[in-house]
Amino acid sequence: MTFKTPILCLALLGSCVSHGDSVRDNFGSRSTFHAEQKTVDKINHQGQTLWMSDPVPVEAGRAYAGTLTLDVLSRTPGAAASVRLAMLNGDKRPIGTVSENAAGHQVLYSCGKSDFTRISPAEHGAKFMRLEVVLAGNPVQIRILNPEIKPAEPVKRFPGIYTPKAPYPDRAKTLASLEKIAPATAKTIRRNGRMAILLDGREVLLKSYKGSIDYREVAQAGINLIQTFNAGITLFWDKMSWDMSPYRGNGKFDFTRLENELLFIHDAAPDARVLLNVNIDAGPEFFERYPDSIFRNEKGELGVRQLGAFAGFGVPGPNPAKNRHWAVSYASEDYQRYVTDGLRKLAEFLKQSPAGKIVAGFGFNGGHDDQFFQWEYSAARGQGDYSPAAMKAYRLYLKEKYGTDEALRKAWNDPTVSLADAPLFSEKEWKSRRYWSNMKSGLDRKIADGRSFMTDSLAVMNNRFARTLKKAMGRDIVVGTYYSSPVWTQAGRSSLGKLSENGGIDIVFQVSAYSYMRKPGGVGASANFAIAAAHSAKLLYMQEMDHRTPRSQITVGWPPEALGYPATFKEFRDQVCRDAGAVLACGGDGFYYFDMFDSWYNDPEALDAIRTTCKTADWVLEYRDKVSSTKTALFLDERQPLLNCDASAAAGRIAMTCRLSGVTPDIYLLDDLTKKELPDYKLWIVADPQTLTEAQLKALKEKALKRGSVLIVTGAAGALQNPEAGRSAPALAELGIKVRDRIAVASDTTEFVSDAADTLTRNCTGRLGMLDLFITSEKTLRFTSLRYTTILDDPSFKILGRWSASRQPALGVKRIPKRGTIIYSAQPDGLTPQLLHNAALEAGITPHSEPGNAVAIGNGAISIHRLAQAVQLTFPGEMELFDPATGKKIGQGKTFKIDCPLRESRLLCYRPLKKTNP
Repeated sequence: MTFKTPILCLALLGSCVSHGDSVRDNFGSRSTFHAEQKTVDKINHQGQTLWMSDPVPVEAGRAYAGTLTLDVLSRTPGAAASVRLAMLNGDKRPIGTVSENAAGHQVLYSCGKSDFTRISPAEHGAKFMRLEVVLAGNPVQIRILNPEIKPAEPVKRFPGIYTPKAPYPDRAKTLASLEKIAPATAKTIRRNGRMAILLDGREVLLKSYKGSIDYREVAQAGINLIQTFNAGITLFWDKMSWDMSPYRGNGKFDFTRLENELLFIHDAAPDARVLLNVNIDAGPEFFERYPDSIFRNEKGELGVRQLGAFAGFGVPGPNPAKNRHWAVSYASEDYQRYVTDGLRKLAEFLKQSPAGKIVAGFGFNGGHDDQFFQWEYSAARGQGDYSPAAMKAYRLYLKEKYGTDEALRKAWNDPTVSLADAPLFSEKEWKSRRYWSNMKSGLDRKIADGRSFMTDSLAVMNNRFARTLKKAMGRDIVVGTYYSSPVWTQAGRSSLGKLSENGGIDIVFQVSAYSYMRKPGGVGASANFAIAAAHSAKLLYMQEMDHRTPRSQITVGWPPEALGYPATFKEFRDQVCRDAGAVLACGGDGFYYFDMFDSWYNDPEALDAIRTTCKTADWVLEYRDKVSSTKTALFLDERQPLLNCDASAAAGRIAMTCRLSGVTPDIYLLDDLTKKELPDYKLWIVADPQTLTEAQLKALKEKALKRGSVLIVTGAAGALQNPEAGRSAPALAELGIKVRDRIAVASDTTEFVSDAADTLTRNCTGRLGMLDLFITSEKTLRFTSLRYTTILDDPSFKILGRWSASRQPALGVKRIPKRGTIIYSAQPDGLTPQLLHNAALEAGITPHSEPGNAVAIGNGAISIHRLAQAVQLTFPGEMELFDPATGKKIGQGKTFKIDCPLRESRLLCYRPLKKTNP
């Protein structure tokens, strides 16, 4: 049953307590209100507290803007606020509101001031409007400043600032210069237990720029790798009028524009190397020849794309004027062969042109959102591709897996199926249940095979294209593509192990988050979306950073709030120092600034910020092997989205919680548990491991349950690896955790018990989790809907927390002599920054900072974004701290108080204190 707590009006006698004209407490919430200061202090985690402004009369049909500044004076992570503009009827009763559309926009990540604007027409008979702030979740103290409602003024979209491209250099002169240089080389190696890249034989971190204008300026700021964009390398399709394809039909290409761009790059940045980003979407010729390779649904309706987005099935088809085209079946052999033929032609050109000498590698983009997502974000239909070409590839996949008809029939429990005609699961079959077992024969196995094929085939495709280019180029190069870690919930691009097979892909690109994570005051948009997992798979990790600046154009459909748009260059600096710094601190191999509209970064302040991040990368390259590594590891479940209609969001939420905990973990996949080279850790966090296998479970017991170690497990461990999907008790019992499975939908959260008296709950209060709570537009509380959960039913555990609605045990700890400590949280994302901090202390780890701020430390880099109290850093040994912007030493010791204002960043470098002879 969905748990909702209404807070609509005073008519709910006994439910609402009013202690001021403008504030009401509802359903157990307790607060204090100081009208003169306009401060509200919600002092517990139950219920909601509602602040309301005085109603303002409005004119029917006219648009109004409600604005206020919310000053968060203090907050416990897990607190939330909804700022809304309410319409009232003649009796001043609510008849509608405008508010946030997602929980992430309501979480109070930081203290400090934020400006809010809500715009709505006066409709549905509205006679008045008022501003409201609804507080829910954990304790929080706020001050409301400058509330105002007035007629809305038209808002002009900022057109952006663009620097014209410089003239192209003298062609003959530049070609002559290129004749004198040796061809660029790049290769990945494993050195000192880590992945590394050699560029022209020298170990580097990749400091990159993806754009098409400001090569000279960014190279002078420290960029060493240029990634092409809008450079005549959209291989087959004239997707953009400003970036026409070099394809001339019938297998012929004219790469003159690409050659000119390479000459331009070399003239502007002669020391930089180039990674060619190749868009490999198919064009009209391909679909005319191979109509069976058009993505389609079970009904046979053809899929249509518009630019990088999916427009739907059976909608109006190709229209160049509207950038509409067919969506391709990624697994199609005809499509892959067509692309590899084009890639060979590209390599042939680069080998004969002097301009090709500066090319050190390639990146792939195409498909949905140019990242090869499944064509539909939603799994409502199962995301299946029923085109003839996809079905042919699927049957080859099954043949490779099962070998014989008999084996397939046994697995699917179907005596009539054969490898020659095996069907993909139907949409009706997919919709018949909400989750599936990875271990059960019959329909479960059929679903699992079809879903695995979708993502495995993408990895196979990328590897095939990469190997084609490597062979055709005939020298050491690297190739990268996009990968989506379990931090994101999409089911596509989820086969990291497959991606690293057969010497194809070398680098995984990972996007940065937008919106509330990116904005000043957010926990950070980039870094550690499974960096350690990439390295474990012998891949490099490179962070895409498409951070806007005040020069960036604001386009239709992308409001500044959705992008984390910085209002000033100071805010841009704070964002990239936090985000690029965190990439480096977490062990990333580089980053690239993605100048999506061109000339975002051609400003002295922006370039100075980029220069600081590049200097930090240089420092990390020198000192990353001289500083100690983290003793905390977080393990994520890559496969569970394939077996769930509603994928678990626990991975991303717990990763976010870690950012505020004072410890910086390595992030792995469950597959990494069984690898011999996995380092030893003291704190092991396993986030909602629904597909935990027997081998992984055995490895976890051997590696994590040791004297002095702490193991944290959350959620439904093994629930999709059980013959009866949703059951976690057997897997958890192997870890010494007794639970009762609850196979029923629950919308609930967990909370700390007040009398635990345990070191693990020091300074812990309220509820667990951060993004599981949403304050709806109807003024109700909605928690994440869980299809299957557990109740901790083990007398050997000390109970630290309970499910809020049922009051059943949900969080507990067991300390085992000579075998360490086990913490179990039944809520999939049921952790808090303070609890993680305390667990690190129990494991003998010295946290680098107190919980509450976004701090990442490692590999010689320190990324700080202050969200709450003043920042103090602590190291287990003597360190020296430096400012990368100036190179100046700013202190030495074990403890450092860092000067950093609220919602601002500091990017610092550190190294062990050099011992000098007396």
